[in-house]
Formats: sequence, structure tokens, C-alpha cells
Amino acid sequence: MFRTFVLVTVALLAAVAAATAQPSVGKPFDLKVGESQTVGSHGLIVGFGEMLGDSRCPTGLLCFWEGDAVAQLWADQPGESLQDFQLHTFRDFKWKATYGDYEITLIRISPYPVHESTIPPGDYLVTVLVDGGPAPAEASTWGRIKGMYRR
Repeated sequence: MFRTFVLVTVALLAAVAAATAQPSVGKPFDLKVGESQTVGSHGLIVGFGEMLGDSRCPTGLLCFWEGDAVAQLWADQPGESLQDFQLHTFRDFKWKATYGDYEITLIRISPYPVHESTIPPGDYLVTVLVDGGPAPAEASTWGRIKGMYRR
């Protein structure tokens, strides 16, 4: 009996941990190079392919401009085709992308460069925010109209 209780408790804790590990729409999350995550409940997958460049002004130097880092991200969803994005840290360049009903925003790329040190390509991490998504059916105009006539 006690053993069954322990097994059920462990299984429930594992399920809760797995459910909270999935990123949700409207909350920033991190991706390592080569990693992807399912975001929200509609099957949207966002991935971080590779770093395409990093010319940010390293800590320890005085530069004429802040520089830019470019990450190759991608998004895929059932019924849609996979799409690649090149998103930048320098806000004069493209730092947001639209995919279907979603907006994907690059928040930051880390680590930040330091003078006279090199960042291995696999050590990069991007912080991404996904907003939007399909509107809930009950909140749609048609759903409200149908509801008025059912009363």
C-alpha cells in the first residue's frame, strides 16, 4: 500500500514537472543552439538553429556602436510550413517575426562577449517571447452571436 502511494506520488510530481517545463505563450523562455520547444497548446514549435554572427561590442572595450548578434530561429506548426527567421539584437534590424497568428520576439542572446575571449558556438542561448495565437472559440464574435439565440 505504501509503495503504491509512493509510486503514484512520484508519477504525479513527474507529470507536473513535465507540464511546467513546456513554455507558454506570453512568457519568455530560453533555447540553446540546436534546441526546440513546443509553445502553448496548439502545437507551435520554436527552435534555435545557429548563431549567424556576433559583432556586439565586448565588455572591456569602447566601441562606436553597440554591435549586433544574429540568431537563426525557426517555427513550425501542424498544417503550416516550417519557416526560418534571422533575428537581431540591434533594434534597427529585424528582431521580431510573424508566423501564422504568432509574433516571435528575440529578447536577448547570451553570453555577452568579453574582450579577448571567444564564445564557443554551442554556448549561445537565446531568450524568446511568443505572443498571439488562435483566438479561443468561445471568445469569437460568432460564438457570442450563437449564444444570444440559444437562450
